[in-house]
Amino acid sequence: MAAVVFDAAFNLSDPAAQTSLLELCAALRVAECGEKGCVRPPHTLVEPRSVRCFLEDFAAAMGTPIPVGSAFEARLASWLRGAGRAHAKDVGWIDGQIKFVRIPFETTLLIRQPVDIVQPIYNRFRLFVDEFIAKSPPTLASCLPYGGRTFTWMVTETKLVDGVFLGFAICFPIAFAVLFLTTADLKISLFAILAIAFVVGTLLGFVKVVLGWELGTGECIAATIVLGLAVDYTVHLGHVISKSVQESRGGKVSEAASMMGGTVFAGSATTLGSALFMFMCQLSFFTKMAVLISGTVILSLSFALLFFLPLCALMGPAGLPSSWQCARQVVTATPSSAVQVRTAVPSSRSEPQNDLSHRDEASIGSAITVHCTVPAV
Repeated sequence: MAAVVFDAAFNLSDPAAQTSLLELCAALRVAECGEKGCVRPPHTLVEPRSVRCFLEDFAAAMGTPIPVGSAFEARLASWLRGAGRAHAKDVGWIDGQIKFVRIPFETTLLIRQPVDIVQPIYNRFRLFVDEFIAKSPPTLASCLPYGGRTFTWMVTETKLVDGVFLGFAICFPIAFAVLFLTTADLKISLFAILAIAFVVGTLLGFVKVVLGWELGTGECIAATIVLGLAVDYTVHLGHVISKSVQESRGGKVSEAASMMGGTVFAGSATTLGSALFMFMCQLSFFTKMAVLISGTVILSLSFALLFFLPLCALMGPAGLPSSWQCARQVVTATPSSAVQVRTAVPSSRSEPQNDLSHRDEASIGSAITVHCTVPAV
């Protein structure tokens, strides 16, 4: 367990320390911000009227000069129990001695902002504190800005953002490997992964530029979901193209569109329908998820039908499936898959159509056939 270590030199009964703390209170009210996160008027680092300086109120109650030495702590303790009890939590007493003090205030930063907004303001606070410490006496040389959950969560959110890009670095190669194993075609895999990258890039760019979102916690969580949803439609279409026995590119694309077009549209409709309910939520996390899921579905469908399929029609695979694709289909076939064998040259033997003994010679299992090119021997 970590132990709290206090500054042994801290001594607020020192007149120099008292003067320095009063100067800190005054400087805090007029500290400049200059960052886009300081959105509340007057756009300074803190809201001036929110600064509560116990030493200013104590000095006003005691008159000048402020008590020093042993009289300071006794008079301060008495004041905190009476007229100054509103500041009781601003002075930390441990074993009868003042070990720390605090100056509460409100920043002009809105709550639950992403790390890109919070980090520059935190840096401003650090600069302000460092400048104060540089000119403060040794008896008041320890000071730090504490923003509660806002600043502490910033570290976690930074790791989440890093995790998004790390996830992309891992997921894209894995998605490509899955596409290649599924289609057994390098062109289809490259076209599909390119479409997926366009979907993710377009969506994240849209919410950043058009909606003004930053890459915060909700966006980081949703970004990993976006990549999974973006893969779906191109995988189905690419798989049909890779298995098609049509020899022309246009024929393969036409077969994929006719066989999987309805399924793709139905899948997009159900996913989009589930996202529509979240638009009615009050929590911003769920409304953002609704926007991201809806955008992913619309963009995935658009890129699958209007980018991936035309690209396959122009530069995709042509001819019958390759020998490697044939071998993969044979290995993964099941007795119910019904994949026919096509030879490169016709056989001279005439086989009865309904004779199961002859049919078994050209099949695997009970009804497994493969649409492939088999070299003649």
